[in-house]
Amino acid sequence: MDTHHLIRVAILAQQAALRIGLREILHNAKEIIVVGETSSLQELEAFASCADVLILVQIASDALHSLRLEGEASPAILLLTAASEKLPTLNQLPVRAWGILSLDTGETELTAAVRAVHEGLIVGDP
Repeated sequence: MDTHHLIRVAILAQQAALRIGLREILHNAKEIIVVGETSSLQELEAFASCADVLILVQIASDALHSLRLEGEASPAILLLTAASEKLPTLNQLPVRAWGILSLDTGETELTAAVRAVHEGLIVGDP
C-alpha cells in the first residue's frame, strides 16, 4: 500500500470502548490509518505532529482551547459530540479544517467526514 496517500488519524476518547470502536471503523477504510489513540490530551499532542486528522470525542470546550496546534501542517479536527455548542470554539482554532458530528454517526458518515476534513473542508451534521 502506498503510504504517501494514507490519511493518518489520531483518536482522543476517554472510554477505551469508544477508541477501539473508532479504530475498527476506520480500519475498514483502506486509505485511513490510526497512528495513535489516547484518553489524555497531553498524549494526543504528541501524536498531533504525525496525524493529518484528530478525532476528538466529547472533549470539553476549555480543552479544545488548550490544544497546542501550530504551523502550516497542523491537523484537521473532527469532533464527535452530543453538544453542538462547541461550533464557535472550532472556528477559533488554528487548524486547516474541522468538522463536528453526532455521537450517533455511522461508519459511512464517519469515514466520509475524515476524508472531507483531510481535504480542507468543513463538515457538520445536517
